[in-house]
Formats: sequence, structure tokens, C-alpha cells
Amino acid sequence: MDTFALGPFTVLDSGKNLVPKAAKPRTLLALLGSSGGNIVSSSTIISELWDDRPPRTATTTVHTYVMQLRRLIRAAHQSAAEPVDPKDVLRRDGSGYLLAPGAGRYDVAEHDRLAAEGHRAAQARDCLTAHARLTDALNLWRGPAFADVQTGPRLSAEVTRLEESRKMLLERRLEIELRLGRHQDALGDLAGLTAEHPFHEGLHALYIIALYRCGQRTRALTQCDQLRARMADEFGLGPLPAMSALRQAILVNDSILDEDEAYPLFMSRSTELQAKHVGALP
Repeated sequence: MDTFALGPFTVLDSGKNLVPKAAKPRTLLALLGSSGGNIVSSSTIISELWDDRPPRTATTTVHTYVMQLRRLIRAAHQSAAEPVDPKDVLRRDGSGYLLAPGAGRYDVAEHDRLAAEGHRAAQARDCLTAHARLTDALNLWRGPAFADVQTGPRLSAEVTRLEESRKMLLERRLEIELRLGRHQDALGDLAGLTAEHPFHEGLHALYIIALYRCGQRTRALTQCDQLRARMADEFGLGPLPAMSALRQAILVNDSILDEDEAYPLFMSRSTELQAKHVGALP
């Protein structure tokens, strides 16, 4: 059984999609499929399906949904050489249910494994391996996580985690591209991402450094000023330390902007770097 949640939710068993059309059985399958073969309590299922307003028949209705899913599992195995008991796949266990995935894939588990390998490689300064692993993780995405599932508290938290992870992976991969000297290649992605996330300081810092390295000093300064203005207008914030330090470094053509570690240096030592250029403010 292969489960895919990084986009439209899909569960393939013997080549057939088990995802039901009805919303709540689909949510139940997504909840069980994302639990890694672990038991999901009946109370968690009821909360996911109805939040804090379950009907009096909630337990019975959950059982009905389970029966519907088991029928789909049985149908998927009708032509199999050996019969499969759906109760062995979607099991009742104690006070809850579990979906036994067997040796199948789960794209979220693959994503998390590749992301962890990419981060470890980056920490070891193995930029080529890090870039490859992060790219593999990002390539698993086919759209928003659990795109066509009505999510309750638990799945909503997982969607948030995954979307934040995706954003972090994009930022980390682009940082590595700058370390590898691929600033020209990174410009297109950074332009799109900064437009999509107009208040994300890290992405803007990467974009500004890439612009500077590509000889577009004026555009780099403009990006600094536009982000500062947006943050002031939207949140009433004064100049951001990292942006101020970055702008000052551009004004004096600081060699730090061409170093491999330019991005983490600006994000972690922005106050120190700002003090270094205190006399360079326009």
C-alpha cells in the first residue's frame, strides 16, 4: 500500500486508488494513513471528523466509515492470487483503529528522511550531497499537503508542519546554491518566492545577496528598501537588523557578500555587522 499526501491525497493498493469520494471517510483514511501503522484512538478520530461537535451517533458512524474503507480494500484485492482479509489491513485494536501499510511507500516519510539527510550533509559542508537530497525531498511535492482532504486538528497540524518544512527546505537549498556559486541560477526561484512570501526576511536576504553577486547592486538595494517599507507599513516595525546590515555592506561593497557563509553570517550576526558599518547609513 502506497500513500501520497504531498499533494492530492492518494492511497494505492494493488494499483487501485482506495480514497473514497465522500469527505469524512476520506479524512478518516488520511488520518489513519498518516499515522505510520500506529493505533489512532476513537476519540482522536471523532475529534478529527467533527471537532468539538460530534453527533450522538459518532462512534457508530465511524464504524460505518471503517466498513466502507474495508469494502474498498476488498475490491482492490479481488483479482489477487491470494485473498486479503480487509480486517487485517484496517484493524480494530483496543480503543482505536490502525491501517497496516505493509512494505508500501509513504511520501511524507521519504520527504522527512531526505530532508534530514540534506540537513546533515549541509552541516558537514557537503554542499553537492545536501543540494541533491533537498532537491529530491522537494520533488516529492505535487501540490499543497493533503490538498483535497477536510482536515481536523491533527491533520491540520501536520499540514502546517509540512508546509513549514517545505519553505525551510526551499530556503536551505537556495542558500546552498549560493554557496556553490550558482547565484545566477537561483535568481528566478528567489524572485518568485519573495513575491509569494513578501515578509520572509530569509528569502529576501538570499535574493539580495544573489542580485549583488550578479552585478545588480541597485536592484539589491531596492529590495532592501522595499522589504523595510513593507514591514514598517504592515507591522509598524523599524529597520530589521539583518536588512540594515546587508544594506550597509552593499553600500561599501563589503567582501563578506562574496563569501560562502554570507547568508548565515548576516542572519546570525546582523547586530555585529550593523555596528561594523555604523557610519555607512545614508
